[in-house]
Amino acid sequence: MIYAILIGYIAIVFLGSLRGAKQDATTPEGYFLANRNLGTLALFFTILATNFSAFYFLGFAGAGYRVGYAHFVTMAFGTGFACLSFYILGTKIWSLGKANGYITTAELIYDQTGSTALRYVYAGVMLLFTFPYMAL
Repeated sequence: MIYAILIGYIAIVFLGSLRGAKQDATTPEGYFLANRNLGTLALFFTILATNFSAFYFLGFAGAGYRVGYAHFVTMAFGTGFACLSFYILGTKIWSLGKANGYITTAELIYDQTGSTALRYVYAGVMLLFTFPYMAL
């Protein structure tokens, strides 16, 4: 039974990757933003995977082992909060990005505020906190 579930999962991931490989990703918008047409289900699972990886980076797996299953409610709350935040803030940001062709949030900040300094500070902070996370 376990092998059947594993093979089914691998088949779903493989078929999904074949579907994604057919997409045109020759532009930065296509490569980084999936041509701005990522479906709701795919976006949900992307947010879920990102949120879980952040939790594991912060040591939640060890804490879950130490405390027990009740600790994983924190992960569920965090994922729900992330999805709610993406819905409330993300729809407005997405529409602004699509209308103005933004790829990064630094572009959004510059266009909304007109401040080059704020744009570079934001980009620097994102790089500062992203590199250690990616190094793991």
